[in-house]
Amino acid sequence: MTKITAEELMVAASALQKIGEVQITAKTAYRIARNTIKIERELKILDKVRNALIKKYGTQGDNGDYRIDQTIEKVNADGNIIMEPGPIDSDGKIVLHPVHIFNPALINFTKEWEEVCTQDIELDISILKIDDLVDADNHVNIAPSLLKGIHFMLEE
Repeated sequence: MTKITAEELMVAASALQKIGEVQITAKTAYRIARNTIKIERELKILDKVRNALIKKYGTQGDNGDYRIDQTIEKVNADGNIIMEPGPIDSDGKIVLHPVHIFNPALINFTKEWEEVCTQDIELDISILKIDDLVDADNHVNIAPSLLKGIHFMLEE
């Protein structure tokens, strides 16, 4: 079993998708595909948790989707939107605009989501050797940034 964080899992999924486009042996491609399936299974769980948090802290739009706005309109104790003077319009009147503040729900969402992303996940994955990733000419044609994304499934 290999332990990685949820955040590393998300990076790995992206890296594996790009690595899947590189010419490698069928045996290695199969092992990578199996690892990808296991990672995608975990990502579906993470996505459900993320969506539940968005529903918990967000508001439902007209189309039924939930979202968390970065700012919200500031209201007074009576629930009325606080307005502030803005520019003068073409008639010489001051235009009033609602006062916006940072959305505290976004802070709460971010805090909970970061707790999820730093959580360790145990995966039963195939460990690959760098030699497994060589092409027919004995070159590794995979960018170092992609190898970094799957570091937990590599050994020298």
